[in-house]
Amino acid sequence: LKVLFVLIQNFDPIRGGVEKSTFKISTYLAEQGYDCHVYSLDNTTDYENSKLTIHHSEKPGNFKNPVNTQHLSALIRDMKPDVVLNQSSYYLNTHISDAVAEVDAIYLACLRQSLFMFKDNYELQIAKLNPAILRKVLLLPLAKKFMLKRHYRRQGEILRLILDTHDRYIMLTPSNI
Repeated sequence: LKVLFVLIQNFDPIRGGVEKSTFKISTYLAEQGYDCHVYSLDNTTDYENSKLTIHHSEKPGNFKNPVNTQHLSALIRDMKPDVVLNQSSYYLNTHISDAVAEVDAIYLACLRQSLFMFKDNYELQIAKLNPAILRKVLLLPLAKKFMLKRHYRRQGEILRLILDTHDRYIMLTPSNI
């Protein structure tokens, strides 16, 4: 079974949560005999591992650079993986779904963050804004209610797109489920 993990971050297992969990899962599967590949859309990835095949984009700009998503799509078509695990589903919804469909791979998405991050950290998010008058306005109860309603609507659109373009959506916490 050939498995391709895709992430937008630089693949460095000591850097962050997505990178570390991708490393752990892909290494475990490789030790079990799976043919595991990791593709980072960060062109600065230089990590090497004897159990995994590491690929990365050719140009800066991550997933926002069409050359990089075209490179990934070409790799998927050439590699013909059995499973593609999208570790960055909020950013790579439809960019590669056509290539995955062409090779008839199982397309999985993984929710790597809390669905409630904006709501739970609203005041902290607003505190970063400038000018100060904007912060004051957005902290008013009516403005907060409007902003959260807008966020829920947008969140729903993103989740619908993820569900429509992937075969399964893996959520890591009961609150997200």
